[in-house]
Amino acid sequence: MTIICRKQMSAMMRAFSTTSTPKDPFPRGHSTAGHVIVYGRGTTRVQKVTYLLEELQIPNERVIFPSPAPAYLKDISPLGLVPAIRDGPISLDGSNAICAYLAHKYGRDRGFFPEDSLAVGRAFQWGDYMANYLASPRLNMVYHALINKAFPPSFKKDGCPSDEDIERHIDATVQALLLLDAHLFHTLGQEHNHTSTSSAPSFIAATNKFTFADAIAAPWLHRWYEFAVIGDFGPRLAPRHFSSVVHYYDRLAARPAFERAILGSK
Repeated sequence: MTIICRKQMSAMMRAFSTTSTPKDPFPRGHSTAGHVIVYGRGTTRVQKVTYLLEELQIPNERVIFPSPAPAYLKDISPLGLVPAIRDGPISLDGSNAICAYLAHKYGRDRGFFPEDSLAVGRAFQWGDYMANYLASPRLNMVYHALINKAFPPSFKKDGCPSDEDIERHIDATVQALLLLDAHLFHTLGQEHNHTSTSSAPSFIAATNKFTFADAIAAPWLHRWYEFAVIGDFGPRLAPRHFSSVVHYYDRLAARPAFERAILGSK
């Protein structure tokens, strides 16, 4: 059996990216009327956008390429970031910014971008919390530390993280999940007491409305839940310790768009 090291794999991906996608299939000026173009492979950040598009029922197409990104991406995202989108003449990058834009343009009448000022603030607050506090670097650090432990060396340095490094990342992630759990207990637990079978929706920024903040939260929570359930993240990150987060995750996972965009994503 031939084993391909990480440096070889990285070189193969670079070669693929420069030969298989040399031109933007939807260049500036190309008509994209009626659908949104999403650039980027199925990372968690890209999933936020594709999930929200599914919730909004907006037709969309994906342009998928491996890392590093092709040169034409700079025409859409000056920093070469993914996800990036084209929406007619508009181009935009930054997953949270894209979600807010899509919710405001296409979902205000259904509450995806709230009218209430406090709910707007909470949507940005908890969207940023999920992306910039819980997910990066905490949850991501646990994930990549464990991956690098199993498959050394890491991309960034020789060797692999120590057990102490991994424990430190787990400590930080537990604390972040406990903060989220306390917030969700306040908005979900007191209303439903974790036992109600009521079908009334409860969400992260507004008790009765799905907002763009829920689209931001969903793929990160799925990554945590998926790896916590199979045990890779260890017992301290097991779902049983965060009952309100599980209650919230179950509500999101029951939505048809979640199944299409996250469970069935590529």
